[in-house]
Amino acid sequence: MGSLLDKKIISSISHDLRSPITSNIGLLKLLLKEGSEPLLAKQEKFIRAVIGSMEFELKLIENLVMLFKISEDSFQVEKESVAVDFLLERTMERVDPLAQIKGLRISVDNRSGNHSFQTDKDLFLELLRRIVGNSINFSDTGDIIDIVSKITKAGDTVIEIADTGSGISARLVSSIKNGDKITPSAGTSGEKGTGLGLAICFEICKKLGVDMQIESKPGEGTKVKLLIKARQ
Repeated sequence: MGSLLDKKIISSISHDLRSPITSNIGLLKLLLKEGSEPLLAKQEKFIRAVIGSMEFELKLIENLVMLFKISEDSFQVEKESVAVDFLLERTMERVDPLAQIKGLRISVDNRSGNHSFQTDKDLFLELLRRIVGNSINFSDTGDIIDIVSKITKAGDTVIEIADTGSGISARLVSSIKNGDKITPSAGTSGEKGTGLGLAICFEICKKLGVDMQIESKPGEGTKVKLLIKARQ
């Protein structure tokens, strides 16, 4: 009963908060469109700052709702046979434009070919998008993000995402994994982070039965290794 009530509250709050925020962002962006009344530089800077703040709040709400949903015992995972090349191609379609805007290059080395494994396609794509998105946020212009997929002798699938960005401490990774600490942080270009990204990735991995390992040092970059067992 309590779980049902929680769902209704979360659904109501997210809708009631998202709708006005989205509307207000749209109204403010109208002020910046060509053809509108000219703005002073100070006014334009203020409006862009407010839009940025609202977009951050929207992202925070969406992440909270996502984290709540996948943490529920009743959350349904629908597994099917999905090819590695399909997952990597779809992920690149989503993240490569963001990387190009920031002046980054993503290198993909698919040694798995069209090898398939059982997973929830949409949830796994969400996992990859979030991991690569983190790499983009915390890498500098000119950096290269490497994505490598391979098959082990045991037939397990391994996907690695490595960057040379700002990195995080092993203690913080452990705290987030255990649900002890969530720390908002800014990307290398000032991108605002909600601090929920890694927490959501760990929860997704729990649902999918994926082992996610993170090697990272502050100032030296991060490598995320996803291990998908041949038999789950």
